[in-house]
Amino acid sequence: TNRGVIKTGIVVNATNAWAKLINAMAGIKTPIPIEPYKHQAVITQPIRKGAIKPMVISFKYGHAYLTQTSHGGVVGGVGYELGPTYDLNPTYEFMREVSYYFTRIIPALRELLILRTWAGYYAKTPDSNPAIGKIGELNDY
Repeated sequence: TNRGVIKTGIVVNATNAWAKLINAMAGIKTPIPIEPYKHQAVITQPIRKGAIKPMVISFKYGHAYLTQTSHGGVVGGVGYELGPTYDLNPTYEFMREVSYYFTRIIPALRELLILRTWAGYYAKTPDSNPAIGKIGELNDY
């Protein structure tokens, strides 16, 4: 580190979508099956408080999920994912999908303004299960 060498018997890399990058920084060459997939979300202008309770999840409409924040805005997203990528720029395609599916679930949302979009990562493995275990090249330590 920038503060010197740290000696330990065990190191846990629990860095989610950044696990491969952290292993590379540490000089570990063994590949790990974790990739970053971009997921995006929106928040709308406020509506009447308590209008949407509890969280709504739709398997019929794009795996959309939405709920109302304590400030009254509607927040959520859809099952639209891109990856693997480290890009965090929101996309127009996501905006189209979220607008389409939210208004199929609750037609009154058609008139709401989207105030903000953002993106983050989900770490995914080929079988969608956590990657847990020792890295072979480090077993001698």
